Amino acid sequence: MIDTHTHYDHKRFNKIRNDLMDAIDSSSDIEYVINATISRRSVFTMREKLSQYPKVKFSVGKHPNFAANDDFNDNQQKE
Repeated sequence: MIDTHTHYDHKRFNKIRNDLMDAIDSSSDIEYVINATISRRSVFTMREKLSQYPKVKFSVGKHPNFAANDDFNDNQQKE
């Protein structure tokens, strides 16, 4: 199984992220989870919080709520 849409970098997972990722990593039923970005900033938080987990893959995109105020063309990380 591949979960094609997760947001495990979101702050709501901060307290349980390690346990959740350990459960995913040890599961023989889950091949991968694809963590989707919601904004330019989440590209960086996703990599920071999830890159150490082997079953997490990343997708880059922009949620419509961020379309007007989020610039993917800027090469500098925004805070």
